[in-house]
Amino acid sequence: MAGEIADGALSWLCPVPYLLHTGLPALRKGAAIAGRSASPPPLVAHVLVALTTDHHLAMAAGHQLMDMYTRYPFYVKMFTSAGFPTTLGSAAPDTLVDSLVISGNEDTVTARFSELLASGLDELMVTLLPIADTGDEQFRLMDSIVEL
Repeated sequence: MAGEIADGALSWLCPVPYLLHTGLPALRKGAAIAGRSASPPPLVAHVLVALTTDHHLAMAAGHQLMDMYTRYPFYVKMFTSAGFPTTLGSAAPDTLVDSLVISGNEDTVTARFSELLASGLDELMVTLLPIADTGDEQFRLMDSIVEL
């Protein structure tokens, strides 16, 4: 429906494979039905960023956010459909968290942003997963975004 009537579609915690293979085609199909094929609305992908090279810390931060979403059947269905089999009420699979959380230093994060945009996603909505209590993570993340 977003392709038919909206100015864009904003995802929330949707794995990239789901967005590229399910969301984007549905958005474009809706736009074509409404005669908007020439300029379909953009798909905005929600991405999580942990500015750390410590994979364990990034995964812990990802689980802290993601595990609550397995309590909702519609998220479990979407995660499973995206190739990350998930059980209602359980912890999110590590593979799912790892796919949704971009972690690393600023160069790694910037490179991943570029890959995502080149894959067919139109825009990114970035959420910082705080790791350190230094207060500079938000500024470092903004610097990475500016590099795009």
